[in-house]
Amino acid sequence: MGALDPTHKPDYSLTDPPVNIPFNPAWADKTKIVSLDPWGHLVPQVFRKEMESGLDIKPSIAVTKAHLKMSELDESARLGKLKIDGTLVLESRPLKHPDGTPNMDVYPGVEVNVSKAAVDPVWYLPGVADRFGIGEALLRRALFEDTGGMYPELITRPDIKVFLPPIGGITVYICESSCTLRRPVVR
Repeated sequence: MGALDPTHKPDYSLTDPPVNIPFNPAWADKTKIVSLDPWGHLVPQVFRKEMESGLDIKPSIAVTKAHLKMSELDESARLGKLKIDGTLVLESRPLKHPDGTPNMDVYPGVEVNVSKAAVDPVWYLPGVADRFGIGEALLRRALFEDTGGMYPELITRPDIKVFLPPIGGITVYICESSCTLRRPVVR
C-alpha cells in the first residue's frame, strides 16, 4: 500500500496546453532564463522521441483553463466596478440551501475565465551561479549543504546542469490582454 510502481509510465496524451503560448527567443538563450524550464509546458510534445526512447523527462509546467473566484472580485462586481460580460467575467452559480434548492437571497458573486499555469522551479546551475556572481562549484556545495546532503549528485555529477530544488512552485493566472484585475480601493 502506498508504494509507487517503479516501472510506471505516465500517459501524456491530451496534455497539450489549452492556450497557445508562442515561442519566445529567451527560451533558447541559457543566459536569459535560469530558474524555470521555459519548455516545461511542452515536454510531452517537444521531447516525445526522447521519452519514447526511455528518457525520464517530466513536465515542470501545467497549463489549464480555470475560473478564478476571489472575494475581491465579488465585491468589485457587487459595487459595479467590474462588469459581467458573460465571456471573461461570469456570474457565479447561485448558492444552495441545505435541501439543494437555489438560495436567491445571497449574491453569488463572479468568476473570471483564466488560463492557469502551475510552475515548478528548475534551476540551470551555471546560470544561477552566474547571477549570484559565484562559481558553479561553490553554488553546488552550498546547495548540497543547505539541503542536508539530500542531493549528492550536486557534488558528484558536475555534468548534470539542472536542479529541481525542494521548494514550492508558483501559480500564474492569465486572462486576455484587455483584462485588468486590481484590488478594490478601500476608503
